[in-house]
Amino acid sequence: MSAFIRDLGFSVRGGSRGTITQFKEQLNRLAASHMQIGLWNGSRSMALNAQPIKSFEIWLPQDPDQRVLWSSTLRLDHDFYELLRAHALPIDIRALRAFAQSAKQIDMVLWLAYRLRNVSRPYPISWEKLREQALTRGP
Repeated sequence: MSAFIRDLGFSVRGGSRGTITQFKEQLNRLAASHMQIGLWNGSRSMALNAQPIKSFEIWLPQDPDQRVLWSSTLRLDHDFYELLRAHALPIDIRALRAFAQSAKQIDMVLWLAYRLRNVSRPYPISWEKLREQALTRGP
């Protein structure tokens, strides 16, 4: 987990306000979440209501350099996992790190990556449209 936190561009720190604790809290929130995912490909629509994480057990040492004695496990819901596999979007985490200062920019990069892999003909996107998207506030 420390390596993953480092790959995301964060320093690895233990303690009550460290990145390991914050990562653990976010993982707990994700594990408790329920998601509704809708997909549309132009001729077919589908939806999945899922709790993405079926179970997990993670051992988090206080010292980020300490090795753990037991392996951690994370089990995804089968339907959720299969949906992810079927619609995977390969992303280089180093590219996302360049936009780490803005969730909106990350959303735009992911949207463009998703959109461009499905475009079979030229599809111009003006800078003005991108600017409008960046200024749009979500709910």
